[in-house]
Parts: sequence; structure tokens; C-alpha cells
Amino acid sequence: MESKSALPAPPRMAQAAPAPAPNPDLSEEEPSRAPGRVGAPGVPASRIVRVTSTPHFHVKRGQAYEDEGLLDRALEEYTQAILLQPNTAEAYLGRGWVHHAKGSRRLAVKNFSQAIRLNPRNPEAYFGRAWAYEQLGQVDLAIKEYGQAIALKDDYADAYLSRGVLRFYHDRPEAAAADFSTVLDKAPDGLRRYALLWLFLSRARSGGDGAKELSKLAESVSLTPWPGIIVTHYLGKAGAEQVLRAITDDDRRSRLEKECVAYFFLGQYDLVRGDRKRAAEHFRKTLAIGVTGYRQYGAAEKELRRMGETP
Repeated sequence: MESKSALPAPPRMAQAAPAPAPNPDLSEEEPSRAPGRVGAPGVPASRIVRVTSTPHFHVKRGQAYEDEGLLDRALEEYTQAILLQPNTAEAYLGRGWVHHAKGSRRLAVKNFSQAIRLNPRNPEAYFGRAWAYEQLGQVDLAIKEYGQAIALKDDYADAYLSRGVLRFYHDRPEAAAADFSTVLDKAPDGLRRYALLWLFLSRARSGGDGAKELSKLAESVSLTPWPGIIVTHYLGKAGAEQVLRAITDDDRRSRLEKECVAYFFLGQYDLVRGDRKRAAEHFRKTLAIGVTGYRQYGAAEKELRRMGETP
């Protein structure tokens, strides 16, 4: 996941020993089962093969399938881990991300919640639940959950960036700027390039001029990789056409994702400069790309509505 601020799911982190688990049947779609049988939500019973293996083995195999985009097979593996050991917190965590990837946000929340009950010290589980809440439009809950993730892992740059974007879009630009500044202090360059853009926009939304700050901060970040060219555009050293020409990916999905990001931030720059007509054109192009899983897609809709325009 371009950070799914553009955000992908964050990397897996080691789990502490979990506590005893309640019933793991978290599916709203499965029929009730006989007492004593552990449910396997979303996986036909005929496809679950009991093997003499360990939960850890199935979790690792589920992660491998998930990385390959084989979501149904990943779901089977995580569920098999739970069948073998119902208090396997990491299996619920994996299942939460799979349900999220399949568009089942409420099932994702249920599985992340179970992972948290089993291991309340895992920041990734709070991050996952926050991301699912965000996709469900429950912004206050999402902000709270990102805060919980940060409380457990104070250098959790993805959580700071995600919370900052939500604060930005809920009229808290100064709080958003604080989050983006933290990303600049704690994150690798990949996220810092995005933080530079959001910090500049937060300053502008607060009525300030972030140009000098952007110029100074950009000196410590490599702008060669994507989306550095957009930062260069914000610095007045590249035109919009150069931003779009920099998208040269052969992979169609990667190209579309970058176009979605590019058109969104071009629209934002137009707004800062007062060119609302051109900004609306860029936001509509963001939507036309159709990369609905990226935060920029929903943000472009918000900007058009804020401007009184039809998305």
C-alpha cells in the first residue's frame, strides 16, 4: 500500500503472548453453529482441511497468500490457525486485513477488535481498526484509534500521517500540522515526502504561508523518488505537466495510483493559488481515475463539496 495515506497495511509486527479468547465466530454472514464447534467465518467448511500443524505455520502461510493477493486462501489459513488455537491474536489481525481488502469493513472491525481483546498492547491492531472506522465514515472513532496506536508506539509514522489527514479534513489544520511535523521527525523518506505536502497544505488552510518552511524542510528529503516531483512543483520548480510526465510505470495499477495522487495534489496546489476552476478540474480527474481505495479519492470528493461543486 503507497502508505494508504495513500496507505497500505503497515508491516507486520511481533505479537506479545495473547490472553484466553472468547468465541472466534465473528462473521455476520455465517449461520449459527452447534455448541462447542469453532466457527470459520467466510470459509466454507468443506474447504477447511484439518492438518497436524501449528497456528504459527498457518499465520505465516496466510501472510504469504495475502502478500500475493490470494485473499480467500489467506482467509482460510488464518481461520485454520484459529481452529487450532482460538486465542491466536495474529490470526485475527490477519483476518481483519483480509476482510478490509475484500471491502468487508464491519467484519474487519470485528476481527481487529478480537485481536485487541487478545493482545491489547498491539499498535497494528488499533491502526487496522482505525483504518476500517475511517472507511466506514466514523471519523471520531478513527482519530481515537490512531491515537491509541501512537500511545503504544510513539514512532508509528503511518498512524501520525493518517490522523493528520483526518484532522486536516475536520477543520483542525493546526493539530494536523503537528502530526505531519512528527512524521517528518520520525519517518523514512517515503512517508516524509507525503508529510511535506500535507504540512504545506495545513499551513495554507490555517491562513499561513508554508512556502519558506517547505523549502527548508525539503532540503533534508530526497525528492527524486515519487512523489518528490509534486513537492518540486509546490516549490515552484516544476510545472503540472512535468508532474504527470514523471509517471512512467509500466504496471497499469501503479500508474493509475500515481495519477490519482498527482491530480489530487495538483488540485490542492491550485486551491492554494486561488484557481478554483482548475482545482475542480483536477479533483474531478482524481475521481475519474477510479482508485477508490486511496484516501485521495475520498478527499477529492470532500474538496469538491466544500467548493460547492458536484463530484
